[in-house]
Amino acid sequence: MATNNVPVLLLSATCRPEAVDAITTSLMLHPSGLHMIDGELTHPEIRFIRIYMDSTLTSCNDLLRLFAPHTHTPANQAVPMIIYSGTCNRTFQVMKVVNKAQNTKKHKYNPCDGFIRRYHTVTGEEEKERTIEDFRNTKVPVISATMALGLRQNLKRVRCVVHMGRGDPGVIVQMDDDDWMDACAVSECCIRIATALDSKVGYIPLTEDDPNMRAKRAHEESQGFAKCKCSTCEPEAAKVLIERIKQMNQSNFDPLLKNPIEQAQAVVDLFNQIYAREDHDTIMLKKAIGGQCFDGQIEALNVAIRDWKEGEYYCQHLRRQVEIDDFIEAEGVRMREAMELKLAGLKAQAALRQLSERQAKMDAKAAEKQGQNTERQAQRLRGAKDRAMEKRLIAAERAAERTWIAKEKKATKALEKQQCTPAVAASSQQI
Repeated sequence: MATNNVPVLLLSATCRPEAVDAITTSLMLHPSGLHMIDGELTHPEIRFIRIYMDSTLTSCNDLLRLFAPHTHTPANQAVPMIIYSGTCNRTFQVMKVVNKAQNTKKHKYNPCDGFIRRYHTVTGEEEKERTIEDFRNTKVPVISATMALGLRQNLKRVRCVVHMGRGDPGVIVQMDDDDWMDACAVSECCIRIATALDSKVGYIPLTEDDPNMRAKRAHEESQGFAKCKCSTCEPEAAKVLIERIKQMNQSNFDPLLKNPIEQAQAVVDLFNQIYAREDHDTIMLKKAIGGQCFDGQIEALNVAIRDWKEGEYYCQHLRRQVEIDDFIEAEGVRMREAMELKLAGLKAQAALRQLSERQAKMDAKAAEKQGQNTERQAQRLRGAKDRAMEKRLIAAERAAERTWIAKEKKATKALEKQQCTPAVAASSQQI
C-alpha cells in the first residue's frame, strides 16, 4: 500500500513509540511518509488511586476492602466495575473473594449471578456476548476479566476499574519487558502525568526532576487543567476514599469521589442534629400491643416513650452507662499497661535467665576445658615418668648385662689360664 501511494488512516487511543516503530516496520512505511497528529493524552476526569497490597496476589484478599455485604450494597446499587486479573484462573479467585465480601455463599458457581460474572479468552463466544449485554443492560454490575475484555469493547457504563497486581505489560502497553508496571509501582510522580508521558515518550518518569515531567506539568497548568487528585498528589484524600469505599454506591459515587473529606466532615458536624431524636416504628409498636383500643393510642404511647427517653431519669441512665463504659475503658487501659509492665518484667527475667544460663554454660565449658587441660598435663607427666622409669630400667638391665658379660669373660680367661698352666708344667718336666 505504501508503494502505491495509498493513504492510510491509523487511529489509536494510546500509541507508544514502540508501537509506532512496529507499525511502520510492519507496513513498510518510511518515517518521512508518516504524519502524526497527537491529541491531548491527559484525562482530568479519571482519578488514579494506587493501593498497596496487604495480601498475596494469588489470594486476591485485598478486594475484601472494596465490597460491602449485599444487605448494605445490593447489586442494583453497586458501582459498575471491571476487575482485571493476570490469568484466567485468577478471575475465578476474584469471584470467590467478592462473594465472600458480599456474604453470598456459592454464588460464584452461578453463571447467571446478578452481581459478578467472568470474561476471559477461554470463555465461549455466546457467554461473552451475554455477559457484555447483561452488563450494558444493568443486569450485572461487576465483571471479573483478563485484558481480553479490553479488545474491541466500548463499555461506557464502567465507573471504576480495578487492576490486580502487575498484570502482563505486553498485553497492557505493547511492551516486551516489565519496566512499565515496575515503574508505576515505585514512581513518585503524578500518576496522571506519568501515564500520559508513557504514551508520548515511552517511559514512566520516577521523579519530579525529569525534564519531560516538568514540561508536561507546565503545559497542563498553562492550559488550565483541573488539579490532579491521584493518590500521589492528594494522599490524604485517597486514604479517606479507600477507607470509605465500601459505602460507595451509584447514588453517592460522585460526591465521595470528588469531596470525600468534606462530605465526611459535614456528616460529623451535623451528627447531633441528624440523630438528636429517634422516630419510633409505630407499626411495630402497634403489633407489640396487639392493636390500638381507641383512636390516638399509638400516637400517645409514642409521645410517652419519646418523652421518657428525653427525660432526666433516662438521661441519667445514659450518663451512668457512659461512666461505666469510661470506667471499663480506663480499667482496660490500666490492665493493658499492667500487663505490658508484667510482660516487660517477664521478658527481662527471661533475658536475665538466658544470660545466666549462657554464662553457666560458658563456665561449665571453661571448667570442662580446664579439666581436660589438667588431665592432658597429668597424662603427659605420667608418660614422662613412665619413660624415665623405662630408661632407668633399660640402663640397669644393660649395666647388669655388661657386668655379667665381664664376669663371664673373666671366668673364661681364668679357666683358660688354668688349662694352660698344667700343660706348661708338663713340658718343663719332659725337658
